[in-house]
Amino acid sequence: MQNERLLKLFSMEKEEKDSPLIVYMIALELKNIDTIQCEKYFDKLLSQFPEYLASYYMAGEFFYENDKFEKSATIIQKGIDLAKEQNNQKTWQELKNLLVNVEMEM
Repeated sequence: MQNERLLKLFSMEKEEKDSPLIVYMIALELKNIDTIQCEKYFDKLLSQFPEYLASYYMAGEFFYENDKFEKSATIIQKGIDLAKEQNNQKTWQELKNLLVNVEMEM
């Protein structure tokens, strides 16, 4: 089932090249099955769609869980700054809490 979902998402990505949501969904699908590809998709998401706020928490958490604490902290801080710009208090607070966990590991 998961492979079917990924195949469908890859197909959608080819059709809708300007959709951060599709890239985000692919990264989430890959999270537990292919960390190398997942990292590439999070990197792609953050570089091509830097205004897509939802990506910062999940990407930061992914890199934190994979012991890439410096990269995680950098991503999370960018997300915190973006959440402030977008006046999104809930996401700002969630990212601040995640950053505390990352900083404790560093």
